[in-house]
Amino acid sequence: MAETIIHHVSKSREYETIIFFDPPERKSDVENWLPNNDCKFLPQEGNSLGERIANAFSKTFSLGAEKAVIIGTDCIDISNDLISQAFAELDRTDVVLGPTQDGGYYLLGLKKLIPEIFNNIDWSTDRVLNQTLKTLREKGLRFQLLQTLKDIDTANDLNDEVLFKIHERISNQ
Repeated sequence: MAETIIHHVSKSREYETIIFFDPPERKSDVENWLPNNDCKFLPQEGNSLGERIANAFSKTFSLGAEKAVIIGTDCIDISNDLISQAFAELDRTDVVLGPTQDGGYYLLGLKKLIPEIFNNIDWSTDRVLNQTLKTLREKGLRFQLLQTLKDIDTANDLNDEVLFKIHERISNQ
């Protein structure tokens, strides 16, 4: 699923794609698995998911990005159109979030690093989105929500519809 999502979203000419991977010593394996000359490959840094996301944004902004969108690779319905929409929304708002049905998010877009949105979050729970929104409201930041999508966290999340979508995307590669 990750390979399929990355294959589809890394083709856009509207934005540069950076693959943040783990573990760091497997860079050549990741590059061989996802051969794409248009992508940069950088190791994830940090212990928690929040630290890793914050560090990915920090690195992306340090490379000169004026806005950045990070996605997970566990949501088969992520598309170039959604990513383009997120970048467009960042022209009008501070933060863009793509909520998942289970209370998390599949996409986060920022114009600058906001470290506080990664603190005091119960990662991998149904509270992630609400805790993030609470922090955004407390900081007085404007945000936009994209459409809600389903992500795949466990084998129980897979069903015939999701498997069909995965097969359909693989067939179209």
